[in-house]
Amino acid sequence: MNLETKLDERLWQAIRSKYEGRDFTGAILDAIYFLSDLIREKTGLECDGVALAGQAFGGKTPKLRINKLQTESERNIQTGIEQLIRGLYQAIRNPRSHGRQNDKEDDADQIVLFINYLLHIIDQSKAPFTKSEFMTRIFDVNFVENERYAGILASEVPPKYRLEVIVGVFHNRETGDGKKLSYFVNALYGKLSKEEKRELYTAVSDELRNAENDSQIRSTIQIFPDDFLGHLNDAARIRTENKLLQSIKVGKYDVVSQKIELGALGTWAARCCKKFLLKKELISILAMKLSSYDEKEQSYVLTYLWKDLVSLGCPPARGLETAIKGELKRGNKALYDKVVRERDRGNMEWADVFKNEIESFKESAPREEFPAEDDVPF
Repeated sequence: MNLETKLDERLWQAIRSKYEGRDFTGAILDAIYFLSDLIREKTGLECDGVALAGQAFGGKTPKLRINKLQTESERNIQTGIEQLIRGLYQAIRNPRSHGRQNDKEDDADQIVLFINYLLHIIDQSKAPFTKSEFMTRIFDVNFVENERYAGILASEVPPKYRLEVIVGVFHNRETGDGKKLSYFVNALYGKLSKEEKRELYTAVSDELRNAENDSQIRSTIQIFPDDFLGHLNDAARIRTENKLLQSIKVGKYDVVSQKIELGALGTWAARCCKKFLLKKELISILAMKLSSYDEKEQSYVLTYLWKDLVSLGCPPARGLETAIKGELKRGNKALYDKVVRERDRGNMEWADVFKNEIESFKESAPREEFPAEDDVPF
């Protein structure tokens, strides 16, 4: 028999060297190994033998469906295939793996042809998970914006596809709703191994190292955990921080129109500034803006960056301390309210620095509280 002409080309290549070397037992084992690898590839499972057969084809919701499983006959066929593959491991593979066997060519022909038949069935089977179909669910306009739903979706991604899926979401992030994507990314991120996280951030670093569009940086900050900067390589990290700093530097918020005039990108620094390598430069810029005579510059910091400004140092850095004390002495009511609020929250180590200025404060120019814009983090 010319076996090569009757087999799937992939299967023939898997057994060819053993078959041509007349190691027919080895050829049978290689054929079963190939079948096992195919099942694992389609399901994302990592087990082997009867456990692989049971998890892939068994149960009420098998990972590989031979048919629609709607009729008793269809369910019986599904069960039959599961049992055939179990039998293949128990009756054919295991005896040859655990003991010496001397198969003849005719035996090998028949067993390999049977495996070829199973291979055809598995190729035609439908796996519940396919990356392309799954990605449409992540970018679905009806994606439910909460942790529970994101966790359910993340749990459906087979381990071997997790890195591929999260990198795919990252590369396509600008086409989706950032708030919704952040729920899914954070849910799946927690399931990645250390090595997978390193590979993920290599991909992120490669893009941010050359990113020119502000939306590329904004959307990255939005979907990843707040500590993402600390995982980037230094070139991407410093460049990204600098882009944020330059945006903060020109940032202005108009009180009358309640619009951010400049610096929308810089407002996203609030999500990650604790991890800045350029923290000294950030503090210097914030101090400069708080000391500015341009109310729009002060309003920008107080509206979007105050919370994280406080977290940058406790007690505050010298430059910030000087700027805030100067504004309190000038009667800046908006800044006074912010400092008093820190005191009332129990942040005494921070607020005590300005105790004298608070006690002697005299308002000179009333300021309003300002709502955030839609294109900023909150």
